[in-house]
Amino acid sequence: MIEKNISYNNQNINLDHADSILKLQVSPSFYSTNEREINPRIKIYEIGNCYPKMIWDHEKEIAVYRFLNIHPIGILEIERINQNKLRIKYPSIKELDKKFQENIEVLRQKSEIALLKTIHDYLIKVPFIQMSMNRFFRILKKTYEQGFVDISDNFGYSNTIRTSKYLKFLKDYDFIEIKNNKIYPGVEFQAIMNLNLIGSDFYDKLLANVLKKSFSSIKQYLNITQIDPYLRLSNSYYFSSFQLNKRLEFDGEDFKDSLYDFYKIKKPMDTIENQLDFLTKTNIFEKKGRRWIGTKDIFNRFKTNFTAAHPTIAEF
Repeated sequence: MIEKNISYNNQNINLDHADSILKLQVSPSFYSTNEREINPRIKIYEIGNCYPKMIWDHEKEIAVYRFLNIHPIGILEIERINQNKLRIKYPSIKELDKKFQENIEVLRQKSEIALLKTIHDYLIKVPFIQMSMNRFFRILKKTYEQGFVDISDNFGYSNTIRTSKYLKFLKDYDFIEIKNNKIYPGVEFQAIMNLNLIGSDFYDKLLANVLKKSFSSIKQYLNITQIDPYLRLSNSYYFSSFQLNKRLEFDGEDFKDSLYDFYKIKKPMDTIENQLDFLTKTNIFEKKGRRWIGTKDIFNRFKTNFTAAHPTIAEF
């Protein structure tokens, strides 16, 4: 925490004054908000910073800049010492930047989760993601077809530890339940059964819900990372469109730039276009000449889901 005394003649300190002090004494990129009076001599303010993004609008052929307010990343305290002097306290630039980056990461995660809730039914049809979910498919399919399965069944796995790990995972998320050494459909499994879907539609819906309900744990606990490239590529588009509040048209370079801007990931154009082909076939994107555009339904539902997950986000 940095503390210093500054000369300041204005007797009444308000939010505008605090903002000027913060920009002059700390950094012009920061802003202050949410004033709170501790006592007649001391006021505190939340410190915020802006997350910038340049978006090329192909429809209007102009570059548009958008900023998202990220706060709080720290606290500014202003204390009146005497008529001409103030004492200010605030975190170091390093501490503020660290908190800013942490908040950006939270923003990315919430955006991913909001998009996953929107497109899980589509993502599950991407072949590489289907393959990664096969470990659950074996268990769920046999349980569905037989009504119950003995706990000793290894579902084709030679490694019983791995089988136990998958069973515990599905049980933790209520897709199966284990009673009297037998495996039965759990609450989440039964909810999908009640939809009266058949064939691949049923299994796609079931696996999509496993993906939606357990996304973070799937990545961390089971090390299933095949989902990330497709979700991040989609998120780099839909979050950009959210910032501009319109469905953008992206070419390959736009995807490449947005992916790096949001995730700091550099990806060859061939890889991006190959992944976009799969995402287009599953109706997450539509092809428009040499560009891609998000669907109206996904865009609107993503906006709703993301705003609900991050209600304090502000755009200007």
